[in-house]
Amino acid sequence: MSFLPYLERLSLYGLGEPLLSEIFWTIIEHENTKDIPNVDINSNGTLLNEKNVDRLLHSNLNALRISIEGAQHLKHTRKFAAATLRK
Repeated sequence: MSFLPYLERLSLYGLGEPLLSEIFWTIIEHENTKDIPNVDINSNGTLLNEKNVDRLLHSNLNALRISIEGAQHLKHTRKFAAATLRK
């Protein structure tokens, strides 16, 4: 990982929900990522439970973006049947 001293941003998104991946957790909790000034992700927010929020807060993550596909309950549930805006 000799490139890490030169890395200024690590954006982990574009391949599905990052909180589902153990590799994601390994990366953001690894001691080498603490030296990267900007580590960020996009999430749909459905997995933001107490355990995951605590892990994120104690990780090397600097920014969390939440994407919302539909502001209206019916529109959202048509696309994401398992998710709910009422959480």
